[in-house]
Amino acid sequence: MAAFLGCKKTDLDTRILQPGTKCTIYAGVFNPGDKQPAQPVVVNSLYNPGDNGLLLYNVTDSNGVVWVIPDNDLNVVK
Repeated sequence: MAAFLGCKKTDLDTRILQPGTKCTIYAGVFNPGDKQPAQPVVVNSLYNPGDNGLLLYNVTDSNGVVWVIPDNDLNVVK
């Protein structure tokens, strides 16, 4: 029987969005006047940011522009 030492509940709460998932970006993420993705966006793939633990996604906005957006800024459209 394997033991999961050091496993925390927060580790289990991580979601992985599948390619094709449609999302909106939460309000207030971008500064007013800054270039922003046209919503909704569609997940292309998980972006590998390195060892910082932050999940980022390559997404394509409704104008066909690709963006890298943090997981916490994405709201899945149901």
